[in-house]
Parts: sequence; structure tokens; C-alpha cells
Amino acid sequence: MRVIVRGIEPNMVTYNSLSHGFYMANRVDPTLLLMEEMRATKCLPDIITYNTLIDGLCKTGRVPEANRLFGDMKAKFCNLDVIMYSCLIGGFCKLERINMACTLFDDTLKQAILPDVVTFSTLVEGYCNAGLVDDAERLLEEMVASDCSPDVYTYTSLVDGFCKVGRMVEARRVLKRMAKRGCQPNVVWSLIGGFCGTGDLEEARKMLERLERDENCKADMFAYQVMMDGLCTTGRMSAALELLEAIKQSGTPPRHDIYVALIRGLCQGKELGKALEVLEEMTLSRKSRPNAEA
Repeated sequence: MRVIVRGIEPNMVTYNSLSHGFYMANRVDPTLLLMEEMRATKCLPDIITYNTLIDGLCKTGRVPEANRLFGDMKAKFCNLDVIMYSCLIGGFCKLERINMACTLFDDTLKQAILPDVVTFSTLVEGYCNAGLVDDAERLLEEMVASDCSPDVYTYTSLVDGFCKVGRMVEARRVLKRMAKRGCQPNVVWSLIGGFCGTGDLEEARKMLERLERDENCKADMFAYQVMMDGLCTTGRMSAALELLEAIKQSGTPPRHDIYVALIRGLCQGKELGKALEVLEEMTLSRKSRPNAEA
């Protein structure tokens, strides 16, 4: 390091600043080398150093290494914090090792460390991604009971989780609860997809209309895409063509994927003439170009 060449010994701030720089650049290995250098120069890593490195390892998928480093710190220090636990819980959830994530969550309580909104929300999302939506909802209740207020991210994960398993009644219940607590719902597209997945296209259409009316939660192209996929998959091509017109009237050019879904649906329904018309329209659109997907 340049500061050593000049005879200036780097201190904790120097090392941690360098570690943060490597972290921001997604370069974990240089940070590991810095930690070794810190130990060699008797400038022992502190909790900031460990948190930076553990988070970096988790974000790059090197969760077992992060866990070993966590064990090393746990054996040497008593000042563990919630940031470190949240990083590891998130890392194990991404690896779908939900049992290990739960073990770490329980350990926070044993260490008298209070889980914060990030810790709770990370595990709620992990449960939902694993299909354990009832466990996710129980954790949400535990979160509220511990005076930790769920945020939009927490509720979004739970609504999306219920939609993915087709439990639309529960999804709507959570959405209403979310709105009642002052969190602006931004997951109506999840409900649209969920209703389409269960074949309830009428409810999906109502949710889309709600988006179109709501000044604070406008329908975006992704919501239209989900609805278009649902209509085409179930062969409701007249409604799909009407949706295309509605999208164009909204002032935003339809995305390429919307055209592709519609053309595919028309071809499967043997409406080849109409499919060619839509293909020509897509070709002339400034925002879309046909490709092999169609």
C-alpha cells in the first residue's frame, strides 16, 4: 500500500475505507487480503470490517465463507450486531437454506439482539420464496407484536407469496391490511398474475381497472404484460385485442413482449390473419421490432 511505502501506518479508518471501496466494486478477495494485512500489522478488524466483508461475501454467493467468518468473529467478540445477522439470513435465504436462516434469526434473540425491519423482512421474503407463506405470515405477526412496523417491502413479499401459491383471498387480505397501515400498495400486478394463474380473469381485470383509476398506483407495462399473458394463455383473444387497444390509448406504446404474447396466442388459436396484422403493427411501431420469438 502506498501509505506504508511513505512510512505512514494505515489505521482502522484507512482499512475500513478501502474495504468499503472494494465492497462497492464487488471485489471481495482484496478485502479478505486487507483483513489478513490488518491482523499482521496488529490493527485488528472491528465490527465494521467484518460487516462489510460478510455482506460482500453473501451478495456474491459465498455464504459458507461468510458464515465461517461470522463464527470467527463470534468466538472473538461479544459486540455482534443486527446488520451482520441480517446479511447472513439474507444470504442463506437466497441459497434456499431456510432452516439455517431461521437458526440465525433465533440466535439474534439468544444474543439479546433485536431484529429490525430488515431482518424480519428478509426472512419473510425467504419463507415466501420457499412457499412457506403461513410461516411468513406468522413471522409478520411476531414482527408487529415486537413493535417493529412492517414496511412496503415486508407486505409486498407476503402478498406476492400468497399470489404465487394461488391463495388470492389471503393475498387480498394482506393488501387491505397494508393499505390500512398507511403503506401504499405497489403489488397489484402480483394480484393480477395470481388471479390469472387461478383462472379468475374477471378478478384480474378488476384489479387492472383499479390500477388504471388510481392516481397513486398507475398501471405500468408489467401489469399489462401479466394480464395479456393470462388472456392469451386461456384463449380469450377478443379480450386480449381489446387490451392492446387500451394500452395504446393509455399513451404508452406497448412493449415488444406484449405484442409477442398476443401474436403467439392468435397463432395458437389459428387466427393467422389477425396475427399477421398485429405483426405488421409491431413492425411499424417505433418501440417494437419483430424477432424469432414471435
